[in-house]
Amino acid sequence: MGMFLEIFVNVLSLNWFYVVNLVLANLHWLFAFMAASFFTRDGKNVLAGFVTIILYLAASGEFVETVGWSVYIASFLFLHFVVRVSLIIFAADMPKIKDNLLAVLIIQFIITVTIFNLFLR
Repeated sequence: MGMFLEIFVNVLSLNWFYVVNLVLANLHWLFAFMAASFFTRDGKNVLAGFVTIILYLAASGEFVETVGWSVYIASFLFLHFVVRVSLIIFAADMPKIKDNLLAVLIIQFIITVTIFNLFLR
């Protein structure tokens, strides 16, 4: 069972010892993701952004592991960061996209992973 399903099952079964142990063992990531949520949402709805980041990372990691796609190789990381920087520069001038930057970056990652693994690998 993957990490996402393990956390999901333990939260649903109200295994608070597991949840507290997981949080205390990963305080660095907790604060890092909270800071990322704070900066991408301009200080508004930080908790919702934090939950979005956690669910996105857990689900995408589980999906990539299950399907067997490559994510952490140099050619993918190069393509991903070039597209991401271009998108951030483009979004800086458009207030609609800038307000929903976290959702746009998540969609960008999903599209980049799919295109890379289906057509460029």
